[in-house]
Amino acid sequence: SVQKRITNNSLVEAAEPMARVARSLAPSDSGVLKEAIIVSTKADIRGRLRNKNLRFGFVGPSYSPTSAFYAPHAHLVEFGTAARYHKNGKFVGQAPAQPFMRPAFDLEKVGTVNRFRDIIIVEVEAARRKAIKKLKLKSIKASRSRRGLE
Repeated sequence: SVQKRITNNSLVEAAEPMARVARSLAPSDSGVLKEAIIVSTKADIRGRLRNKNLRFGFVGPSYSPTSAFYAPHAHLVEFGTAARYHKNGKFVGQAPAQPFMRPAFDLEKVGTVNRFRDIIIVEVEAARRKAIKKLKLKSIKASRSRRGLE
C-alpha cells in the first residue's frame, strides 16, 4: 500500500506541469477542453490489472461523462477532421488540427521524468524514516512491557 501511494502521488505531482502546459496550449474556443485536462494514475492502460505493482500516469482530457469536466471531442481538436459530407453530398465542414497534447508532451517529457525521479527519491526516503521510527516505537513498547513498565 505504501508503494502504491508513493508511486501514485509522485506520478501525479511530476505530471502536473505537463497538464498546465497542455491547458495553456489548448484552444480557448473549444469549451471545457482546458478544464477537462486531468492528471491521474491507472493500474493498466486499458484498465485491466495485469501486474498490481505496475502503474501508469495519464495526462490528457477526460472522456468520462461522470467527470466534472469532460471533453469527448478532444481528439477531434488535437488531430482535426477531414472534409465531411452528408449522404446527399452537402458539405458540413472540416476542422483543422489544433494540437495541444503532443506539443505539451514534447516540451515536458524530460522534465516530467526528472521530477518523478526526484520526488520518488524523497518520498521513499520519507517512508523509510517513518517505518524505522514506527519500528523503534514498537521495540520500545515491547521492551517496556517485558520489564513490566506498562
